[in-house]
Amino acid sequence: MANAVKQTTKTVYIVLSATPTIPARIIRLLSGHVYSHVSITSDRSLGELYSFCRRYKYFPFPGGFVEENKVGVFNLFSKIPCEIYKFDMTDEESERFYKLMSDFKNNQRRYSYSFIGLLAMMFGIPLKRKRHFVCSQFVAYVLEESGITLFEKDVALIRPEDFVGMDGAKLVFKGNLKEYLRNA
Repeated sequence: MANAVKQTTKTVYIVLSATPTIPARIIRLLSGHVYSHVSITSDRSLGELYSFCRRYKYFPFPGGFVEENKVGVFNLFSKIPCEIYKFDMTDEESERFYKLMSDFKNNQRRYSYSFIGLLAMMFGIPLKRKRHFVCSQFVAYVLEESGITLFEKDVALIRPEDFVGMDGAKLVFKGNLKEYLRNA
């Protein structure tokens, strides 16, 4: 299993961010919220950060499951507002998390960004499509499948702002993502 996610911790980190990309600005404008993107990792230094977003640094299409540091969008900007939360996992939750993340990583080309799901979410329609996610649906799905249930609404309706101040989560950083990365 060459592409397996390294199992080194029983902590999961949720990263909310607001890059100045055009798609992110449009999402923030339509939603009226600070953050337009959410990612997940078990790596405190954010070395392996996963989400559903663009696959290429300079072009937003196609989108899918990505290791964000390899795409490099975060490297394009000097200031990226963010909030980073952490959850401690039980052994069982941790085992499920790593198994699920390994499956996503080993089959990443089978997954696509759900542009239709994004539109449905904006209208309050919980559209679920096999192997199609937006960033917030993906993170909520991974948490729920790992045994960490945070939301009372359908995973298909979870938005980035729903992760702000989550029960059971500890805010570990709020500020410029670049500052966090320099000190991690």
